Amino acid sequence: MSLLGLVLAFYGIWNDYSYWTDELFSVTASESTFFEMFDQFIFVDVHPPLYQVVLYFWIRLFGSTEPATRALSLLFSFLALLIFAWYLIKNAEKKLALTAIAFFATNNLFIYYAQETRSYAMMLFLATIVTLLSVEKIRDINNKRATYWLFLFAILLSNTHYFGLFYTGFILFFLLIFLKNFKERLLVVIAGFLSILYFVVHFAARLANRTGGNFWIQSDGIQSTISTFALAMLPQFNLLKRISAFEPSIISILAVIAFFAAAIYTYKKVKDDQVFFYKDQSFSQKSIFDLFLFLVIGFILFTIFVDLHTPISTNRNYIVLLPVVSLLFAYFFASFPVGRCFSIIVFLVLSYSLRVSYKNILSKQFPIQNNKGAVAFIERNSLLRNRTLYSNLPPYYVLFYFKEKPAVSGMMPSENLYTIDKDGGFVYLSMHTPIDIDELLDRLKKEGFQ
Repeated sequence: MSLLGLVLAFYGIWNDYSYWTDELFSVTASESTFFEMFDQFIFVDVHPPLYQVVLYFWIRLFGSTEPATRALSLLFSFLALLIFAWYLIKNAEKKLALTAIAFFATNNLFIYYAQETRSYAMMLFLATIVTLLSVEKIRDINNKRATYWLFLFAILLSNTHYFGLFYTGFILFFLLIFLKNFKERLLVVIAGFLSILYFVVHFAARLANRTGGNFWIQSDGIQSTISTFALAMLPQFNLLKRISAFEPSIISILAVIAFFAAAIYTYKKVKDDQVFFYKDQSFSQKSIFDLFLFLVIGFILFTIFVDLHTPISTNRNYIVLLPVVSLLFAYFFASFPVGRCFSIIVFLVLSYSLRVSYKNILSKQFPIQNNKGAVAFIERNSLLRNRTLYSNLPPYYVLFYFKEKPAVSGMMPSENLYTIDKDGGFVYLSMHTPIDIDELLDRLKKEGFQ
C-alpha cells in the first residue's frame, strides 16, 4: 500500500497541466530578481520566505515549467517518506513501523501536495525530520547531535510556513519541560527566538492589520477546525455526507470521541509497558507517547483559539501534523489485539485513503482553474485584437501564460465591468473566483453593452 501511495505521488508529474492561482504566485515570485521577490511578493504575502528562496534557486537550475517546479515538491515528499520509513524500520517495533508508514504514504496530503508548487511538501519534509529528532532526543537525552540538528531543522520549518512555526513552538515547549540540563534549556530558548524572529517582524509590518474575522477562509466555530483536521487526516469521515449532509458538528463530535477513546486505551497500555515504540524494550517509553498526544491535542486547541479570532485552518495546512498523526495511528493500532478482522478493517481504512488520493490526483491533471487553457483559447482566437484585457487579479497572475504580453487595465472585479467604456470591446479573464455568467451577461445588457 505504501508503494501504491508513492506511485500515485509520482503519477502525472511529467504532464504540464496548468498552474492554479497560488502556484502562479510562487513561480512568478521566484522568477523575479532576488530583491523583487522579497519586495513585491514575500513581504506582502502571509507566508515566511524560505520556500520561495529555495524555489528561486531551483528555477534557475531547472526552469519554471510546471513539471520542473513541481518536481521540487515531489523531491521533498519522497525524501520525507524515505526518512520516515528508514528511521521506523531501523528503530521501531515492526507492526508500529509498518502501520505508520502505510498511513503516511496513503494519506491524500502526502500524495496530492507532492505535485504542487507550494510550500506544503517542504513543510512535510521538515516536520518529519523535526518529529523524528524529537523522538530520538527523548530516547537518548544525552544525544547532543540530535539536539543541534533538531534546533536547526525547527528554525527552517518555522520559516517555511507559519503552521510549521506553531508545530515548532509545541515541540520546543515540550522539550523545555522534558530537558533538565540548563544549557540545553537555554538552547531551546535560543532556538525558539530564532524561529519566531521573522514572524514577529512580518506580523508587525504586514500581518497585524489583516487579522480578525473571516477573510477567504471561513469558520463556523470550533467544529469547523476539528472537522477540517479530521477530514485532512481521515477522509473516511466524508462517508458521513450520506447520513448527515456533511454537518461539521457531527464529524467533529465523532472525531473527538474516537480519538480520545483510542488515546485513553492506548495510554493505559503504554503506561503499563505493554506497547512500545522502539524495539529496545528495556526502558519505559511513555514520554514518547506523551509527546505525540501533546503535539496533536495542543496544536488543535491552539488552532481552535486562533480560528475563533482569524480563521486559518485549511486541510492542506495540517500536513505538518501528518508524521505525528501517522505515529499516533500506529500506536493505536499496536495497542489493540490484532485479529484478522481488525487487520482487515485497518486495511480497508487505508484503501479508502488511497481511493480518495487517486481521485484527487486525477482531478489535479484536469484543473478547474485552467489558466493555461484560458490564455491559449484567447491567443488562438485572437480575442485581444482591438480589445482591452481586464481581470480580477494583479497582472503578474494574468500575464504569466501569454506568449506576447498584452496590456492589462488593472484589477477589475466582475461586478464593476458595467462601469467601463461601452464603445470598446474587452476580454475579461476571471481567475480563482467563480462567476455567474448568465447573471453577469444580463447585467451588462441592461447597462447597454452589446
